[in-house]
Amino acid sequence: MSKQALHEKATSRHDPHAPVTIQVEVVEVYED
Repeated sequence: MSKQALHEKATSRHDPHAPVTIQVEVVEVYED
């Protein structure tokens, strides 16, 4: 799964308890 796909997934989820910005940030750090 590419970062773009993960970003789109996180954006479409839009969890109020976990802002998209933080979610994507965690994903990128995890992939790194």
